[in-house]
This record gives sequence, C-alpha cells and structure tokens, in this order.
Amino acid sequence: MSQLPINELTLHRWLRTHYYPDLRLHGSQYSSYDAWSYEFRIQVELKVRATHYDELILEKLKYDSLIRLADMNNLRPVYICATPRGVWEFNLRTIPLNWVIMDNLPKTTYWDANAPIAKTVALLPISEAKRLGEASNARQGGVMYANR
Repeated sequence: MSQLPINELTLHRWLRTHYYPDLRLHGSQYSSYDAWSYEFRIQVELKVRATHYDELILEKLKYDSLIRLADMNNLRPVYICATPRGVWEFNLRTIPLNWVIMDNLPKTTYWDANAPIAKTVALLPISEAKRLGEASNARQGGVMYANR
C-alpha cells in the first residue's frame, strides 16, 4: 500500500479509490456504522489504529448495531481496520467471535479526556481477515465476497 490511511475519512477515500467505488459515508460521527456500498452489498464499520496488533478490537455495541442494520438493509456486515502494517477487512458473518469484558479501555478513540471504562469486545485475529492493499486483490471489491 502506498500510503497508510491516517483517519476514517482517508481510509474511506482509499477504499473508494482501490476497492469500493460506490462506498458512501453515513455522514454522522455518532452513527453505529460508517459507510455502505449497495454495489458490493456491504455495511461497514471503519477504524484506524495508530498501533498494529495481531488481534484487533471490535466493540460489541458497534457489532450489534452493524449486524442489525446490515440485516435490515440486506447487506453484509464488514469491519475494516487500518493499522501501520496494513488494512484488514473482516466479513463478520464468517468469523467466530468470542466476547470478553476488557477493563481500562478509552471511552472513545480520539479524545484524551475520557476516563477508562470496561467494554465488551471481541478480538479479531488478522489471520481471519482479508488484507487489502496487495496488488493481487486491488479493484476486486475485497475478493472475500465471491458473489455480490
């Protein structure tokens, strides 16, 4: 990948350029999902992490809302997370999730004034993800979706 997305907006632009040309942002930073594509039939949660981990956190509240909306709109729920080592796409219909409660997590990603709180999360191993940004899968709409 030529340049790492540094926030959800630049990740969205990168995805539109390389994978999902019709990917639309929701428009509200308080939405329970970030974007959707009717062409590729996906409802998407976008996340950018400053540090790479081999397991990426997905909050249960975000997951539940994403699943509900994807079901209502007949779309696939997808979590896309950028780290300094790449962009990882998870089809949430195909990954087994184990929910755990983690203490001392920041209430939000970007604001430092928040006291740490406990959250119910799943740890998504990047081995279960499609790694985007490799020459072999650009412009194929996240090849993990054989039929659109």
